[in-house]
Amino acid sequence: MNIALVGSNFSLRGYLPAINKFKKLKLKIICSRDKNKISKKILRKIDHESDWKNIFSKNIDLIILAVPPKLQEKILLFNMKYKKKIIFEKPISSNYLTSKKIVEKLKMNKIKSDINLTYLNHSLFQKTKKL
Repeated sequence: MNIALVGSNFSLRGYLPAINKFKKLKLKIICSRDKNKISKKILRKIDHESDWKNIFSKNIDLIILAVPPKLQEKILLFNMKYKKKIIFEKPISSNYLTSKKIVEKLKMNKIKSDINLTYLNHSLFQKTKKL
């Protein structure tokens, strides 16, 4: 299964090691605004895109999002046209009603999706990090 990661912070620390554990998964693209955040060792094996819209025309089976809610919302809505399998973070959007509409559209369009819940932005986690 060919995978694209969108986002270079958590996606590289959290998702990349998990992907590398499975032989059937192949990371093809990392999409980030700043290519310099990604090691040259990784970039030798994987393509880089700076515009997330470009990954939809590539041979990708699964897109994994690790981006802020506002951007994630845009990508999820854009994907309605392409119907790529997608994993995204919580919250889906910064607005509850928009999140609800996105979930309804995912179901209506029969887009395979899943939500990953991380606590990196939770206030309790942030306080704990400062200790």
